[in-house]
Amino acid sequence: MTGVNNFDGALYLRDVRPNILQYSDINTFVLTREEFIGIAISAVVIDIIKPKNIRTALIADELLNKQYTDWQHPNESATLLFSVTNMSSDVAFFYPAVSTVKGHASLGKGKSYLYELSVVPTTHALETPNWIYGI
Repeated sequence: MTGVNNFDGALYLRDVRPNILQYSDINTFVLTREEFIGIAISAVVIDIIKPKNIRTALIADELLNKQYTDWQHPNESATLLFSVTNMSSDVAFFYPAVSTVKGHASLGKGKSYLYELSVVPTTHALETPNWIYGI
């Protein structure tokens, strides 16, 4: 059995993204559309996807932009922060969990389970942004 917690990517925001996005306080940080595309998405493409050429990098940039943009509110900082959180959750937590379960299942020995926990806790064990619920 393996799984993830909803908004696990907020931990990535807390620990990794300050160095990339250059903020000191995630609770007051304002993310612009330009930073979302030019820094946050680009960092995922370069550091996680690691494309072999510029054409693949540009395609990955465009796909991530389309997937993680809330087109009802594409320029709102709060929406963009949740988009970065969701993207970080997917690349740092969900994808590795799914890959692990698929690998286990391919062995054909026993059952494989994957869960996503989305409960809103009353306390937080780790410091998290004040706008995140569910870690």
